[in-house]
Amino acid sequence: GDWFSGPDPKTDLIITHTEFRTDLEGDLRPVWFMGIQNQSRNTTYDNIVLEATYSDGITVLERDQIVIDQRLLPGQEELVGSRDSSIRKGAIQGSLRVLDANVVN
Repeated sequence: GDWFSGPDPKTDLIITHTEFRTDLEGDLRPVWFMGIQNQSRNTTYDNIVLEATYSDGITVLERDQIVIDQRLLPGQEELVGSRDSSIRKGAIQGSLRVLDANVVN
C-alpha cells in the first residue's frame, strides 16, 4: 500500500519462494518452505494469512488457509518452514497467495 490508500497486505507482502514437500520423514503431513517479503516502506505485519492450493499436478484437490506467525518489518524478507495442519491426500504440488495480515504499527 502507499501513503494515500493505507496498508494493504495483499500488495505489500509477496511470496518470493514456495516449496511444497510431501517426502519428508516422520509425519504424513506435508511441509511448506516459503519466502515472504514485506515491500512496504513503513508498515510492519504479523500473523500472515495465506491461501494454500493443493493439486495432484493437474487438478486442484483442495484449498485451505495457513496462518504464519511471523513478524515482518518494512523491507524485511524471511524464509519460513511450516508443517501443514492436515494430511493432503494425493497432493504433489502446492501454491500460496497472501490473503491478509495483521498491521502492527
